[in-house]
Amino acid sequence: EVGSEGGAKAGEGEDTVVVDIWRCEMCNKVFKSEGQHKSHMRSKKHKEMEKEMERQRKRMERAAKKAEAAKR
Repeated sequence: EVGSEGGAKAGEGEDTVVVDIWRCEMCNKVFKSEGQHKSHMRSKKHKEMEKEMERQRKRMERAAKKAEAAKR
C-alpha cells in the first residue's frame, strides 16, 4: 500500500531524536500518528484518489499500446 512508516532521525550522538512519520505518497500527506494514517487510508478522499490514479494508469497503458501499434 502507499502509506509507509519511517524512522526519520534528527541530530547525532546522545541528542538523536527518532521521529515516526507516516505518509501517503499518493495523496502527498504526512501524519504524526499511525491512527491518523490509518484513518486517512480509509477516508473517502484517499479512496477517490486511488480510483483516479487507477484511471490514469489505464489511460496511459491504452496510449502506450496505441503508440506501439502505430509503429508497426
